[in-house]
Amino acid sequence: MSLWTGTTANSSALLWTPTDHLSTGDTIYTNTDFSKRLEFEFFLYRHDTATDGNQIARFQLKTANSEGQLADKGVGIQITNLSAVGEAYGSAKGTVSLGTMTLLKQKHFRIVIIPNTAVEFWVDNVLAGTLTSNTVPTG
Repeated sequence: MSLWTGTTANSSALLWTPTDHLSTGDTIYTNTDFSKRLEFEFFLYRHDTATDGNQIARFQLKTANSEGQLADKGVGIQITNLSAVGEAYGSAKGTVSLGTMTLLKQKHFRIVIIPNTAVEFWVDNVLAGTLTSNTVPTG
């Protein structure tokens, strides 16, 4: 999927979908069951050559379907300009630096949720960061 947000200041795009079949038991089937081990793999790259600190891209799995920073239970990657940051929110938000991206070079991301223990962020098959304690989403 390719997604462009436009050329004007503050332009944005939001693409979201329900997370079907990531739950078990009595939970609604479109909810994510964070009490089970989950792994998400995806590829991201920056296409344009402009370097502007206001350029922000996010890939998030969260309970809210809103655009913006992670402020509710979930996990994600935020790329500001070329700086990648892993983020997780349990009862509080935590972030960890995942390094710098290179224009036009694809990065392979994997987020691993280990229930009640940690959220691991892998970049190009190397463990780049871990968040623990109250930043791990539960339930």
